Amino acid sequence: MDLSTYSQNHIDVKITDGYEKTWRLTGFYGHPNRRKMCHSWTLLRRLAGLTRLPWVCIGDFNKILCDNDKCGGVDRNWKSMSEIREALDDCGLEDMGFIGLSFTWSNKREGNSMIMERIDRSFYNREYMGMFPYFSARHLDFWSSDHRPSVLEFSIGAHVIFF
Repeated sequence: MDLSTYSQNHIDVKITDGYEKTWRLTGFYGHPNRRKMCHSWTLLRRLAGLTRLPWVCIGDFNKILCDNDKCGGVDRNWKSMSEIREALDDCGLEDMGFIGLSFTWSNKREGNSMIMERIDRSFYNREYMGMFPYFSARHLDFWSSDHRPSVLEFSIGAHVIFF
């Protein structure tokens, strides 16, 4: 594994496995301040332009993609959701989907003041899909954090690798 680039909002590594396959994994953290969120999408686009390797980008994007990604609280505006979708489209990234419960973040309140959102996601590009056709992202249970951990599982022959 070779560290390619990093900042306080991402870690990008190049991975070469025992089968001579090279791909890229980016851990991503979307800026939590709405006014600065545009910097996250600029960073994502810049990362996409670095190489055409098979790519997985996983992390806390601090944004929902659609209304179904949120339960409780004030509705998010459409423009905010369209910005992340445009950035993902520009980068050629597709949602990996998931196994488990959909909401990955909770404000940990009860009743009418409870808010849950799916803001932690896993994305991949087409090159990755061609290299590893059998993969999934799994949302685990909440532990001490207000986020569910996500595990990237993929199969190479008889091996399963967890992140």
